[in-house]
Amino acid sequence: MAISQLEFEFLMGLKKKFATGQELEIGPAPMKWTREINSLDSHDTFLIDYNRGRIQLLKFTLNKRYRQTICLIRLDTVGRHTNPDGKLFDGPHIHFYRDGYDDKFAFPIEDAGIKDPTNVENSIKEFLEFCNIRNIPPIQKSTYL
Repeated sequence: MAISQLEFEFLMGLKKKFATGQELEIGPAPMKWTREINSLDSHDTFLIDYNRGRIQLLKFTLNKRYRQTICLIRLDTVGRHTNPDGKLFDGPHIHFYRDGYDDKFAFPIEDAGIKDPTNVENSIKEFLEFCNIRNIPPIQKSTYL
């Protein structure tokens, strides 16, 4: 199921909050979690996914999903990606939903206000703020980071 570009912009603009105040744990790798996000002024529900593998220590991915399967925005801190138009990203990049392409287009992380992808805690906060989330819970950092 797809959404229009106008729906994407509307959904991104909604003010949102975490369903619970549960801490967001970010280490040590491997680590994976999903948290529910709810809009403040509608009945829309979203999911935030965090995935940190064990092979590349600086690599983690954040997704914001809608209707379980529609990826609205995805941050990849390490990796290589080629857009459908041929533009190549080698390193940190962010994907935004595009009507007809889903999340196949990547952009510079600065387009989402992310300054330093090696700073995991700040990158998560910047990502969540860009997603218009208001009540960001405490981030539990591991001493291994």
